[in-house]
Amino acid sequence: GRQQDSGLQGSRRGGGGERRVPEARGAPRSGERHGDGPGR
Repeated sequence: GRQQDSGLQGSRRGGGGERRVPEARGAPRSGERHGDGPGR
């Protein structure tokens, strides 16, 4: 369930899983690039 969870969260944060979770939240450009990060 860890791998599937990571994929689901990554898709929501902008494709990256737990690795991009903190980056997408701290960097607004990460969300702008994927169009689905801190905005949602």
